[in-house]
Amino acid sequence: MTDTYELFQKGRTQLRSGMTAQATVSLEKAKRREPRSRSIREALGIAYFRLGRWEEAEAELRALVELSPADAERLELKAGDTVQVAQNGSSVHAKVIIRERLSEGVCFLIEGTAEANANALLNGAPVSVEIQKVES
Repeated sequence: MTDTYELFQKGRTQLRSGMTAQATVSLEKAKRREPRSRSIREALGIAYFRLGRWEEAEAELRALVELSPADAERLELKAGDTVQVAQNGSSVHAKVIIRERLSEGVCFLIEGTAEANANALLNGAPVSVEIQKVES
């Protein structure tokens, strides 16, 4: 097992045991080693939420969209850009993550928060979406 995985598992165990403050220490260390890990960020977001650290929780649980390098290049996007992901009149804003393993033409949208819930785009099946950069 890797050190990062051990830290993640330790944090999850601490979280389940009600040791939330201790869990944040383990999970923050794991996140520093693997900042793109959805699992680590989700667990850390839950820990922050339980501690009432709302802004930090929201940052960890914010909607993220994963794109292939080819799609990111075609759309002129870079990691961290904010985009609008839309389908049939519904949309959410999400931060871009570029993943080598994704096929061109496919995106993966992580559920996100109540204000930016990816489920609003679904009808229980995969759908076609439009992705557009949000200008700041």
